[in-house]
Amino acid sequence: MCPQDKQASSSQTPASSIMMRKVYMELSLSHLILKFFTVQMTSYDSVLAEKLESAAAASNHNILLEPEILRARNLLRDAEHLLTELNGALTELTARRDAQHERVRKYRVILAPHKRLASELLSEIFLHCLSATTLTLSTPPTPKDAPWILGQVCARWRRVSRADSRLWLQTKISLYDRPSSHLARACELLPPAARLSVTYCGSSALLSTALLPYLWRIQDLILRMGVTDYNEFLRITSPGDFVALQSADLHVTDGKPGNMILCDQVDGLFQQAKGFRRLKVEAAGGFRITTFDIPLGQLTSLNLSGVIGLDTQTLFTILRDCHQLEQLDLAFAPHDSPSIEEPFYLPRLQNLRVRGHLPTIFEKSVVWENIAYLNLASVTNLDSQILFALLKESINLTELHCRASEKGAVTNLSGSHALLPRLKKLALTNVIDTWIFESLIVPSLKELHIHSTELSLPPAVREMIVQSGAKILSFWFQSTQARPAGAPANTIHELLAAIPSAVHFDDTHSILDLAAMRDIATGTLLPHVEYLRCWPNTQEAFLDMVEARVRTEAGVAGTLQQAFGVSPIGAAWTPVLTSASHLRLAALRVGYGLVCSLYPPPVWDDYSD
Repeated sequence: MCPQDKQASSSQTPASSIMMRKVYMELSLSHLILKFFTVQMTSYDSVLAEKLESAAAASNHNILLEPEILRARNLLRDAEHLLTELNGALTELTARRDAQHERVRKYRVILAPHKRLASELLSEIFLHCLSATTLTLSTPPTPKDAPWILGQVCARWRRVSRADSRLWLQTKISLYDRPSSHLARACELLPPAARLSVTYCGSSALLSTALLPYLWRIQDLILRMGVTDYNEFLRITSPGDFVALQSADLHVTDGKPGNMILCDQVDGLFQQAKGFRRLKVEAAGGFRITTFDIPLGQLTSLNLSGVIGLDTQTLFTILRDCHQLEQLDLAFAPHDSPSIEEPFYLPRLQNLRVRGHLPTIFEKSVVWENIAYLNLASVTNLDSQILFALLKESINLTELHCRASEKGAVTNLSGSHALLPRLKKLALTNVIDTWIFESLIVPSLKELHIHSTELSLPPAVREMIVQSGAKILSFWFQSTQARPAGAPANTIHELLAAIPSAVHFDDTHSILDLAAMRDIATGTLLPHVEYLRCWPNTQEAFLDMVEARVRTEAGVAGTLQQAFGVSPIGAAWTPVLTSASHLRLAALRVGYGLVCSLYPPPVWDDYSD
């Protein structure tokens, strides 16, 4: 025996060696029994056994003689005895095999690599498994629902999963006149780390049984009720019921909040909700925020876009106390109200969205210097002077959506510039003048979306990009005007040369002439484009360009993934695809996996802000 074999032999445990010897002995015994039975057979018995085991033995025409019958019975008895011996040995071996299989399984469980994973890493794995799961419960939850099922594996998994609040962020419960046992069961199963979001749309009759006993456990509360139901809700609740509250969405479905008849218990109702940060209100006929005695100084997010009839005085009363506010969304309508000269200060405001009219109190207040996201796309009362003044103060903007001004002394802005060094996305709608492009310096700009009232892009767009040194990744342009028959088509060769870094280009109102398409085909223009939607000069030139951009040349794979050739809205006629074009499009789809089409029915793109 070689040294390696000796070492391997010595490494075996005594128990395993004894077990293996016993198995070998039993197998050898069975082999000896079979061999003994075979040896004891005479030549006559061998002939008889062959006759009995042949296919003809089952035939009714095969009849044994009397001596053969006697000897055959002896053979049958011996065979049955041997079968019994073998079955007994097989049963014992099967039991031993099953026991050994169970032993191997336990060893593998003990040695499993995941048992040595740190709890933090195990928690990250759980999070990735459930990242796309939103658990909305309209029926009582069960332990088999995610993420409860993680706790059914072992005590450690249960401990880790229950301790990580991130796994429970998407746990939502909707109560639409459902039995109160649903919420009770959820509160029983949810770990303390879980964030519980509840939507209640029931009547006041169920408030005391379905909702009130569990308010202390709810972090996100959404109420959809009428004035009468809110009156009952405020009457039966107390400050101790909202200790866990972090956000509230209050929707008054009828009447006016001002009609609420409230008792003294409303005072300080949310004062114990130390984690209360987000508030959204939808109501008709104005909104008296003092009705709920909300701690405005704690709020970081306030959404009043669903409040109809909000007046300047009420808005000022609310905002002057929101010193921690980071997000604000509101809708404001023009109305006659006394002007307020007193400014307010929102030092932490980063996201602002206004619909309708921009309240005049914003023009005199310090709210712009820290704003990163500004959406004024639906504001109609901004003139160029006010908008330019706001932009000059908003030096930390990273995303801007706005409606280009329709009035004001535009000429007074000549030679003035607003530097927005961090702006990455600029989306403009209702563009009727070039002043905004001439006034902005945007060196970090990556996305430019223009929704214009003019048929063509003004040269000022290209000049803004070049003078700013911006590297545009996404460009989108559409005109609100249909192109009349016979109107000259504008080309965009110079614009394309100014955005070589673009990966997304969408312009259905500027024609791509033959020269531009040849340069795109060779990569001289748009060398990195992945998405292209354009108005091509001819279908043949468009397909030539696309085929060139999807091929792999000189070891470099083509970048183009989606290509669409369209005809402009309002065109007198839409070109008809030839049979050759149909075949080439099919080859691009099948051969290269390209998403492409030519001359689909023209439709307006919705401007999304």
